[in-house]
Amino acid sequence: MAFAPIAVENSHYATVDIPLTFFILLAFLSIVRIIGEGSKRSYILSGCLIGLASSVKYTAGLLIIPLLTAFIIRCKISSFNWIEIKKLLLAYVTALVSFLITTPYSIFDFNNFKEDLLYISGHVRGTHGVLFKEEPSGFIYHIQTSLSSGLTVYIEVLSIIAIAYIIIESILRRSERISSNLILLSWILPYYFVIGSWGNLFPRYVIPLLPFLLITVAYLLHRLSLFTHILLRSRIQLAQESFANAFLLIFTLALLINPITASLKIDQSFLKNDTRQTSLEWIDKNIPENSIIFREYYTPEVELLGKYLVNNFDIKLADISKENIIEADYLIISSGVYDRYYRKPEVSRKEIAFYEYLNKNLQLLKEFKPDKSTKGPTIKIYLNGELKDSPLLNSYEIGNYSNFYVSKGLIEIADDSISLQGKGFVGWKYFLRGDERFINIIHKENNIFGLLIATKKEGGGFMNTQSWIISDVRKVKPLNLEEGWVKTSIPLPATLKGIVKIKIFKQDDKRLAIIRSIGFE
Repeated sequence: MAFAPIAVENSHYATVDIPLTFFILLAFLSIVRIIGEGSKRSYILSGCLIGLASSVKYTAGLLIIPLLTAFIIRCKISSFNWIEIKKLLLAYVTALVSFLITTPYSIFDFNNFKEDLLYISGHVRGTHGVLFKEEPSGFIYHIQTSLSSGLTVYIEVLSIIAIAYIIIESILRRSERISSNLILLSWILPYYFVIGSWGNLFPRYVIPLLPFLLITVAYLLHRLSLFTHILLRSRIQLAQESFANAFLLIFTLALLINPITASLKIDQSFLKNDTRQTSLEWIDKNIPENSIIFREYYTPEVELLGKYLVNNFDIKLADISKENIIEADYLIISSGVYDRYYRKPEVSRKEIAFYEYLNKNLQLLKEFKPDKSTKGPTIKIYLNGELKDSPLLNSYEIGNYSNFYVSKGLIEIADDSISLQGKGFVGWKYFLRGDERFINIIHKENNIFGLLIATKKEGGGFMNTQSWIISDVRKVKPLNLEEGWVKTSIPLPATLKGIVKIKIFKQDDKRLAIIRSIGFE
């Protein structure tokens, strides 16, 4: 297990699968002791560890199947009676109590717990966007991809052969080994069935299987060494047992060559610089403070610098419309996201069109690619500067109304009280810093096309513009509106609350907006 490549790699990440596997092994060790001891203590400890493992990740709840299997085997060894049944029930109750203690909000906030559980259930059945679309079923995919990367091909093949051998051996009901066979299969088969039925096919899902698959391989090698010993007994007169042991040792060491090599390469890769860190350092030095940055997953976490207004999209920037690109000074994308769509163009036309639009209409300011000394995805940083003629202006047409107000983060038409939420900057999330307040204005040739009102709570954090107030406006100097797309940031004093009044005017047959005055509540 120490050289299983996928386990080595994920040990560097803050994902749950490694600690999950640890608690599963602890629980399984206690469950196995039930077969030999059958003591109340073993049942209680097993239940407690099952609850702990399930708190790490809910899939560990499948350990109730090995627990039941151990109970049945124990009853065959001793006797099936009410005392043994009470021990089993005690183990299940202990598992539930242990889970509730370590997951208290499953009680205190049951509604959210239920909603999150339903969300997770739906999420794992999905395909994670296009990432796993057009892939074979999980039962095939994990054999083709996950287990081969997790164990390397030779060990994976041996594990499949070993499981088949164990199943056949169990069907033949060889009593001296059926208990250990059944207890292993009671975890391997149900767990693989569950993750194989999911649409989400991340390779790390197989990590809790690896120790058990390696045990089956070890068992198969042991049986092969015994077979070799028997085969050679009549042909070699000396040291048959030593020869069999030597065969087992050499074969095992040969199997470890690929996993060790792969694991060393993985560890070596973590000694390299990462494109996200390199690009973050470049951004810190080269992008002006208070810039508005849109970024997607697998890009540098620029909000940690505490000097930018950052919109962190949950998966991809392509979720936003082209019209709203105008709101950002800079856009950052990652091959960790866009490569997913270029690999599957038939189901990704919208996303590919978006990334092509960026390449065509925005200036690629800097690109960071992995090389011999740097790992990570390709990071592209775009400057949203000289936009070409485009229909972007159309999204900022106001309509046939005389004026409207921006108040408490909502855009409303004063005459008819029509909400324009979702237009312009309304509804975006930004990371703000300090106790500062800004009005960021997009304009061209003295025409205002949009506003971003930003009020940041002390200590930082994400806030939704829909709850922001244009606050503390007392003295604002006239804006110097230059030609081209410009964003002007106006610091506001931390005193009074106010609203911005905007006057509509007509230009080129379009209804546009310009700041007319600033008033106070």
